[in-house]
Amino acid sequence: MRGKKILSLVLGTIVVIAGILIIGYRAGVRVHLRRTVRAVRKVEHPLYLAVMSSQPTDQFTALVESHPALVNVKAKSWDGCEPPSLLAMCADLGRTDYVRILIAHGADVNDATNYLSRYDDPRAVTLIKMCLRAGEGTAGVTHGN
Repeated sequence: MRGKKILSLVLGTIVVIAGILIIGYRAGVRVHLRRTVRAVRKVEHPLYLAVMSSQPTDQFTALVESHPALVNVKAKSWDGCEPPSLLAMCADLGRTDYVRILIAHGADVNDATNYLSRYDDPRAVTLIKMCLRAGEGTAGVTHGN
């Protein structure tokens, strides 16, 4: 009986550890983004704050339209890390709606794809390229490789 409890506890621990690994605690961009998010929370950048608070799409669109000059401005990093652009952050978070809005408003695609490539995040780069191929507001946008 005691052996079954120990085996159950060990198997449960293994399942929890495997779940944590599968969920996506990748080294690279996720760790970097988490550190940057802590730094961004100290900064008054309305677009970064909107992304981090998961504003509804219509509210995010209105915010981008009211602050178009901030689309390519990176929040200052307080911990010495290179902060991601808004486009890179949104792509990493899988926010296709935000990615399309930012591209339509002139987000720097090259900067975002280069940043994400440095931190080995092909899924986010693919999302950006998919939105570009879909023709979502590509006027005046520099395309990534």
